[in-house]
Amino acid sequence: MRSMARFGLFAVGVATIMAATLACSSEASDSPGSSASVVPRANADPVDKSLSPVKVGFHNNEGGAISLPDIRLGFEAGVEYVNSELGGINGHPMEAVYCNTDGTPDAALNCGNTFVQDKVVLSAQGLDFGGDGILPALRAANIAEFGALPLTPGLGSAIDDAAFGLASTEEAYAADVVQEHELGAKKLSLVFPDVPASRSSFERVVAPTAAKLGMQVSPYYYTPGGDSTTLAATVLAGSPDAVSLYATEADALAGVQALRGSGFTGTINATQSTAIVDKLDGATLENVIFQSNVYFPGLSDVPEKAVKDIAAFQTYIQGKGITKDLQAQQGFFVAVQSADILRQTPGDTITAAAVHESIKTAKGENFFTGGTYDCSRRTWPGSSACGTGVIFSKLNDDKVLQVLPNQPVDVSVVRPSS
Repeated sequence: MRSMARFGLFAVGVATIMAATLACSSEASDSPGSSASVVPRANADPVDKSLSPVKVGFHNNEGGAISLPDIRLGFEAGVEYVNSELGGINGHPMEAVYCNTDGTPDAALNCGNTFVQDKVVLSAQGLDFGGDGILPALRAANIAEFGALPLTPGLGSAIDDAAFGLASTEEAYAADVVQEHELGAKKLSLVFPDVPASRSSFERVVAPTAAKLGMQVSPYYYTPGGDSTTLAATVLAGSPDAVSLYATEADALAGVQALRGSGFTGTINATQSTAIVDKLDGATLENVIFQSNVYFPGLSDVPEKAVKDIAAFQTYIQGKGITKDLQAQQGFFVAVQSADILRQTPGDTITAAAVHESIKTAKGENFFTGGTYDCSRRTWPGSSACGTGVIFSKLNDDKVLQVLPNQPVDVSVVRPSS
């Protein structure tokens, strides 16, 4: 069986979870998947190297306490795919200006100033925990920001200046409640890291979603690395039907073990922590589900379009020295979707101002999801996310993650109108 540690998920939830999961995910000992032939989705004409390049700035945490170089390597592979298979940007080569950040707003601002000086037409984010700091420089130069996930609050609500291709954090939380409801849960307990963002997300999203579905929900807040046995006992005292663990990989592993050891047999959502599959037996993993914003290598029952997208990704990351496919897949997504947005910019010459305006109505297919994005109608009130769709999976009898029925989860019934 292929190690699930290599083929993890795009992270969901608060920044604390994402940071720990991405930074600590284990390296794979096996090789990347098959090198299936690439099927272009857009303009198949070759890049005209005599034409001027279209410059895109790329900022990403790399070299600091949280260093995510595989996101950049995935972005580089994505740019190569765009130029080799998709005709670049209307025949022009796509060119990246790279800038590393350390998770602070000052470092992000420095990248913004660099992008302005280098005359990029779009700023693309890999994963930058200080990303809000880039906004003043970008706004002054009329440069839009694009990324996969709205990670930080400033960019996450900057509807006029930023767009993100996948589902919002709010939708990820709401989808969890909807999926648990569809699996029959009436009482759901959610375990969050004890940070302000967790409490805010519960009050703003989880509690109202559960109320619309007639469910009881209870939040529990924990300190990462704490006593999982005591936490499990506290959670189970409320007699839940299901438990969602918004936890780091290590804490998710300990949490699942503690819950099962205490006799809990209900559904456990281990969110993005697929690496625990290789560390637990089949009995412990019974009724454990996982969630993601995208389809990923190693997942079964994937739509045909997403299969082709994954094949392209696996082809172009070979030989890049990538060890964490989760991160590389996110970078690859950002490159391909940035190019898709840039192709929609009107006029013969693509300028930052034109991109800033046209990104507000950009729409099309989303890589790795089988779905679409539409920036003319943001997918959660107040969020700069343009995409929708959260996918849940569960181990089958062969211990392979299999997509659950009726995916992605439909949150239209619980999505606020404003």
